[in-house]
Amino acid sequence: MLGGLLAISAVAYHRRYTPPDCFDPRTVALVHGSLVHHFHLPESTRLQHIRTVAGGYVAFRFVCSAIPVGFTRDELPPGTVIPASVDYVSRLTPDGARHEVSVSIAAHLILEPVN
Repeated sequence: MLGGLLAISAVAYHRRYTPPDCFDPRTVALVHGSLVHHFHLPESTRLQHIRTVAGGYVAFRFVCSAIPVGFTRDELPPGTVIPASVDYVSRLTPDGARHEVSVSIAAHLILEPVN
């Protein structure tokens, strides 16, 4: 009986407080929007090798990592950071009414000889 009550409570908690995970299309769409509008990457940008760094069935947030693909260096506007990886956090607002993501990119370092 107690096990059943705990299971029902976990499901109710999950539906109310757990945000969409790293692979959820809603999360990926928000990340894509941030990459295009904030980081000025092309619309053709996609995420590959998405992985969950932290989070689970009853998580308050998911910490995620992915590799951005679908563009070439020449397609980027001048001064745009060339991303090597994308890190993002999926969470709900404190009132649980809205899904939001925080996105950061790690720059791809290009080593060039200096004379």
